[in-house]
Amino acid sequence: TVKLSFAKITNEVLVTVLMICAREGSSASVTDYISVFVFMVGACNHTSIPYRLMAHTAEDLCEFCMPKEDLARCGHDDVKHGFIISFPDRKPDFDIVELEKKVNAMIESDLPITYIDAHHVSIGGENHYCTGPRIHVSRTKQIENFHLLHHFIYNRLTGEYLLVGCVGKDAEKNLEKLDAQQKMQSDLIIG
Repeated sequence: TVKLSFAKITNEVLVTVLMICAREGSSASVTDYISVFVFMVGACNHTSIPYRLMAHTAEDLCEFCMPKEDLARCGHDDVKHGFIISFPDRKPDFDIVELEKKVNAMIESDLPITYIDAHHVSIGGENHYCTGPRIHVSRTKQIENFHLLHHFIYNRLTGEYLLVGCVGKDAEKNLEKLDAQQKMQSDLIIG
């Protein structure tokens, strides 16, 4: 398996990859390859990709540490440099601060994260169901400054309780901003 960081991928590498794909007898048109190339170049130059990888991995670590009954009923969404895990119908009974501590302990343990198949990753050698198994950092310690909002947000429109997490140098500031914004909206209340 070849691992390249996004910062090290050059246009030359991308052209080479596309040429190899074309040589393998794919039925894709030149337009298809150009579209893939443009997407890859855009993705490689996009500064939010490291945050998305960290956030998605942190989201999976939260799932890994939460009670199985809550894991079975949760949904997912994204916020800038973070994630939302939603729970329909009732507020989860777990302690968010304790969940944050468990996840940070996993991050400090520097566990490997590896792709298994289209719906699973391995976290420190244990299989975990995942909706985006190729969107992870390779080791937990690559997640920077992980924090959770220390209360659930209740969305009265959907009846869901929301757990919000952020990563990166501005994680706490981003959580404060999100919390302030939701408090100003009449369709959301703190739960």
